[in-house]
Amino acid sequence: MAAGRHIPPPFPPAVIEQVCKILADAVTRSQIPNLIAPLKVAEPPGEERNTKWKRLFNAVAERQNRNQDGRALIRLVIEVANPVLFDSDAQLEQLRAAVNEKLLLSGYELRADGNVRRAVTAVTIGEAQRRADDMRAELSRRNVHTDVLRFCRAELLDRNYFLCCFRSLEKCRRQAEKY
Repeated sequence: MAAGRHIPPPFPPAVIEQVCKILADAVTRSQIPNLIAPLKVAEPPGEERNTKWKRLFNAVAERQNRNQDGRALIRLVIEVANPVLFDSDAQLEQLRAAVNEKLLLSGYELRADGNVRRAVTAVTIGEAQRRADDMRAELSRRNVHTDVLRFCRAELLDRNYFLCCFRSLEKCRRQAEKY
């Protein structure tokens, strides 16, 4: 955690599990020992046979149980979200959006600068998804025609990007036929 001395309370096991599943998709098995090293937990013999998410989960859970706070999960998120580990900004943003869907429900957010900060706690899954999802913002940044954004508002909220593209193209085609 950056600036401040706020120590997060322990995260519920379900949050740790879901975040670790997301983080596991962004790393290789060989990266895991280096990613959990800052947590100062030793992997027991045979742990390397577990799935990636389970190894991450076990390390975070052990440290959280020892310290009785949520710093371990936040540290792991920061380690995995290190921009050096990604080939493109798009990959990092995809990870950030997925992690934020889970963290926002506990009042934390992975920021674009790679730090985790306190945030207003999302009350519902839908709210967390809307706040975490930056697809609409990305389309706007790329100067996508306003009709595309207007035509596919519901699909963007539902995260149905294929249908969003399909419907917007269909409506744009109909508009072009009028002229």
